Amino acid sequence: MKRCQLIVSVALLCLVQPVLSNVWDDFWETKNQQGLRALNDGEPQKAEALFDNPDWRAVAQYRQGNYQQSLTHFDESSSSAGAYNAGNASAYLKQYPQAIAYYDKALEMQPDFIEAKENKEIIEKLLEEQEQKKQQLIIIVRLQFMIVALFCLQEVFTNFIILYKG
Repeated sequence: MKRCQLIVSVALLCLVQPVLSNVWDDFWETKNQQGLRALNDGEPQKAEALFDNPDWRAVAQYRQGNYQQSLTHFDESSSSAGAYNAGNASAYLKQYPQAIAYYDKALEMQPDFIEAKENKEIIEKLLEEQEQKKQQLIIIVRLQFMIVALFCLQEVFTNFIILYKG
């Protein structure tokens, strides 16, 4: 009889354990602490659901690759970290001028923010390289046009010579 009660007690404990676990977690940690633990454990979706803090929720969204959604929340932040993270999200979305503006905002709030300065320089260099490639492409297109024009002129002169001799 005691053995049967022990088995039933263990079975009930196994069934109730997930519910008790959540209650136990809530007892010892805030939702934000639980979210941070989930984020550090590589579970950003779970972390997003747990976070009460909008800045941390945005970090979880960013870690999931939801850059547009995280950008919306980072944009609402009044901290230099929020501006920096908004810059990073904008960069992932290839909104480079906007990213630079966010890095500038972060640097205004915290002039010694090395990461913001470095990321801004990377994006500025990327934009400069893009502009150089654009200018090179324009030159290539112009050269191709000139080559086609020369072939056309050659054909015109060839026909002119044939008509003149004939």
